[in-house]
Amino acid sequence: MKTYNILIVAILISLLFSCVNTHAWFDEYNQIVILDKSHFMESISCEISIRDSVGSNYIYSLSFDRVNGGSNYIFGKIKIKESNGYDEKRLHVVDGTNRIHSFSINDFKAIGEDTVNVNLLLEK
Repeated sequence: MKTYNILIVAILISLLFSCVNTHAWFDEYNQIVILDKSHFMESISCEISIRDSVGSNYIYSLSFDRVNGGSNYIFGKIKIKESNGYDEKRLHVVDGTNRIHSFSINDFKAIGEDTVNVNLLLEK
């Protein structure tokens, strides 16, 4: 009977610590981009507004929403899933009905410019 109780306690303890979920908040992010008027942008987690028009381009102001993310670990050590709000492709460039390119906040951060000419990135 004593071995049985120890086994039950061991199982309960392992269940408590076997899967760990961590949370992280990712702050909002603002970016200015230039895009040809023949394309448009869409996103469900980014406010998009036209600031100006220069030649055949629009200058857009983007305000990405604050999102949460985190990780799931099995046995508290092995990462099985990770969600990062800056890595998610949350902004989409559309040509007619076709999505031709998607961008994440980290894509813009890697460029490191206050204003990003998206037209140049679409040509790659």
